[in-house]
Amino acid sequence: MKGKSLSYFILFLSCFYQCQAIADVKLSVYYNTLSPEVKDFFNVQVRKLYNNLAPSFSLELVPNGLCGMDFLSPSLTVKCPNGPNEVHVNRIHSCAVGRHSEKDSLEFVLCSMGSDPSNDEDTKKCAESVGMSWNELETCFNGYSGFIFQTANYFRTSGINPYIMKVPAVLFNGHLNSTLKNDAITNLQGAVCEFLNNEPDACKE
Repeated sequence: MKGKSLSYFILFLSCFYQCQAIADVKLSVYYNTLSPEVKDFFNVQVRKLYNNLAPSFSLELVPNGLCGMDFLSPSLTVKCPNGPNEVHVNRIHSCAVGRHSEKDSLEFVLCSMGSDPSNDEDTKKCAESVGMSWNELETCFNGYSGFIFQTANYFRTSGINPYIMKVPAVLFNGHLNSTLKNDAITNLQGAVCEFLNNEPDACKE
């Protein structure tokens, strides 16, 4: 019995420390919605990570990119490098992320980036495919709630130190890691595996 008890205790410790490591990996992805580089990042890096390592990490999405706010405008106009259409699509993503769970939001964004994010019909199909109500999303992004979500994402992005000069950008546990900054874009799964001490099977392949 002592041998069994010891085995159970060792198994418990192993699970405990592995679960602790997993719980400590929080990714924050700062992105825009119309950049080809961002689309490639989601379609290759994020999708691979999601398929192989979920739920070994938490991932929050911050759709703003390099968009800014015109504080001299009476209505606090949002301006984006790719024009008004990027403002529109960013706001749709802001509503989806702001109103729904992490899992549903990520699946919606992966679907959107895998189609044409600038096409509302494609976006509607993606929303409905993950159980989101398009009518509710439409009410959000055409209304004051969408503006609030988008503004919050702007302030979150502009508050990062050092300031983000390029998207996508990935923060690990709330920090822009200078060592992993480039690896996160070209080998996101490898970067996450470092935080997981290469414990999951997918990290050993």
